Amino acid sequence: MKVKLEMPEQKELEFDRRMKVHKMLEELHINPESVIVIRGGELLTADDWAEVGDEIRIRGVISGG
Repeated sequence: MKVKLEMPEQKELEFDRRMKVHKMLEELHINPESVIVIRGGELLTADDWAEVGDEIRIRGVISGG
């Protein structure tokens, strides 16, 4: 799967196996509460599977009050 990080820095990575979103974020050392994970137009949860052929975007989120 192709993973595009869209955080302060832009980066593209590839994984050659399917994995749960929470495991992918763990391997990338990314706090799951600080990002949203998108496949196509669909938001993924930590328990969703990312498959080998997927194109995943990980975007940093900003909240304010």
